[in-house]
Amino acid sequence: MSLSKDERVLMLIERIFGEDTAKVFEVLLRRGKDVRDEEIAREINMRVNSVRKALYQLHANQVVSYKKLYDPTTRWYIYLWSINEVGIKSLIERRIKLALNVLRQRLEHERSTIFFRCKKGSCPKISFDEALENSFRCPYCGGELEQVDNTEVIRRLEEEISKLERALSACHSR
Repeated sequence: MSLSKDERVLMLIERIFGEDTAKVFEVLLRRGKDVRDEEIAREINMRVNSVRKALYQLHANQVVSYKKLYDPTTRWYIYLWSINEVGIKSLIERRIKLALNVLRQRLEHERSTIFFRCKKGSCPKISFDEALENSFRCPYCGGELEQVDNTEVIRRLEEEISKLERALSACHSR
């Protein structure tokens, strides 16, 4: 089953900002533009202050925008909230770039380091320098160390980097 664009964006919002913020965002997705915070709170049975906190968080990340109107009857300002499509695209691009940066650093580390692990295989792998300092004995369990072949890890990292680079390229072409 393939997810729609809205479902993928909603999953990203939940992963970044949490479940409550995702509920607020979902209402904006359904209702379209110019939705009052009180209406959102009523629809999802959430305190208005919690809804506002979620909206401010989304606004700080340029995912939503608002119009501020003055109500002469109540003498209060009314905020009408809408989704900012350009901001969502920017958020996605920033997250992809962040993930790419992390993966590239990890790939460089994997390529430039010789790793060892105890023969039991249950302890974390360690660098050559750490293995040398411990006379090639596992610092966790004392077992004998053997060199780790990280060719498969490097291949998977390169694959993930390639996927993210294609996704980033697709973002720029839209």
